[in-house]
Amino acid sequence: SAADAWRSAEAQVLLSEYAGSIGRFAAALSHELNSPLGALKTTLQTSSRLAERKQTAPADKLAELEAIDAELRRTALEAVERLNQVVLRMQRITNLDRAEALPTDLNALLRDVTDLLKSATQAPTAVELDLQPLPALSIRPQQMSAVFSNLLQNAIEGSGATGTVKISTCRLVGSVEIVFQDGGRGISSEELTHVFDPAFRVKSGRVSTGNWGLFSSRQIVRECGGDISIQSSPGQGTVVRIVLPIHQ
Repeated sequence: SAADAWRSAEAQVLLSEYAGSIGRFAAALSHELNSPLGALKTTLQTSSRLAERKQTAPADKLAELEAIDAELRRTALEAVERLNQVVLRMQRITNLDRAEALPTDLNALLRDVTDLLKSATQAPTAVELDLQPLPALSIRPQQMSAVFSNLLQNAIEGSGATGTVKISTCRLVGSVEIVFQDGGRGISSEELTHVFDPAFRVKSGRVSTGNWGLFSSRQIVRECGGDISIQSSPGQGTVVRIVLPIHQ
């Protein structure tokens, strides 16, 4: 139907913005992989040489060599665990193209989006997470990740280079709450009235869209049975609050 086509177009606008950072995130992940891979390679090489030494070492040196061997095994296991965590993060990101609703850990999603955006933009803004235990919600993780990414990007841009963005979650009665808060320049009451309205702007002779990210974010949240609200005033920062029902 026309309504379904319209909702799909709304989602695609937001998802295209989110997808643009995936390539930069992949580059950041390669650096994250290099460190444990390098440690694992060095550990295996050292362990191989140590095994040769143990074959000809005198009895009074074996205990010392065994202690070194145990330390090498510990280092190797730590490197493998770090690699495993990177792979799990990559899976969570790359599996976001699945269209169906899935039981989703919102806190893990927020951590991934925060790491993705910080790695992709190298923004100096500090991001503080206060994530309380939440039940898994049946949502479309790709779309909700796009919502979180858009809101975090807005908060980072609004807070300025020396500002701080705070993201918190908590469980309410029958719902969960996700809050993005920055202490930046804020939004005037007039702008706040139309903050969710899509618009077109002309800049340098080119037509660009405005507010589509927030407009699409609200549509996605409402499709989950939730709601999104924004409180702000000039010079006092902005608070964006999402409430999602536990049982959709």
